Amino acid sequence: MSKKTSLVLIIFCFFLTLNSSNFKHYKTSYKIDSSILLPSSILLGYSLYKNQNLSYSDSIKKINNPKNDFIFFDKYALFAYNQKFSKLSDYLVSICILMPYTLNFNKSFTSNRLKNNFIISESYFTSASLVAFSKTFFMRKRPYTYIDNNSVKLLNNKDANYSFFSGHTTLAFTGAILFVKMNNTLNPGKNNIILNTSAITLASSVAILRYISGNHFPTDIFTGIIIGSVIACANLELHKNTHNSNNLSTYSIPMISFDIKF
Repeated sequence: MSKKTSLVLIIFCFFLTLNSSNFKHYKTSYKIDSSILLPSSILLGYSLYKNQNLSYSDSIKKINNPKNDFIFFDKYALFAYNQKFSKLSDYLVSICILMPYTLNFNKSFTSNRLKNNFIISESYFTSASLVAFSKTFFMRKRPYTYIDNNSVKLLNNKDANYSFFSGHTTLAFTGAILFVKMNNTLNPGKNNIILNTSAITLASSVAILRYISGNHFPTDIFTGIIIGSVIACANLELHKNTHNSNNLSTYSIPMISFDIKF
């Protein structure tokens, strides 16, 4: 994703968190959110530090009969890099990330815009942190690095070593699952089949594009689908407001509101 696109997404998400009131479906708590954000921050910090200190003095080495070194069906993913498909996946993943934020146009959602947007953003932060940690920890070469007709500049780029697991796919499915589950919660009596199917189809398109563009192996993509979906489901489950509102006392700090049970 380009820096400009990332900046637009951050600004958009920031302005969506300016209003707040009571919301009947989800809640935030200091205990839950600190237990999510603290480990995620540590993983992200480690990843950024390692990324800055990686040495790329050795060029990517070609291997003989590389298909024999891959597990399962990863051997069939050795595609040359396709810039057009790669760019398209950048645009589509941006749409997937924005999808749950579009629920701000739902009246039930806006009854507590701050908490809901905070939970969505927290889910993305957790997904991004796990992706960053995995990429710098495993240092798996992308499929296109095994194709001889790739340019030296492309092969020697840091990003060429960050195949496992797919960040685009993880964020796409985090967004799609957040949208599906929150939309179903906000509109329990409505038929959401079309919207839900469209969301999953869009996320799946991102996964397919990451495969055919030569950026990822199937195991990278399937891992991203699982991680992204689990994070979205688990985070919403942890934030469900299952307690009676009479037993909750609320306090606020700038931009974040928490519910504490006494």
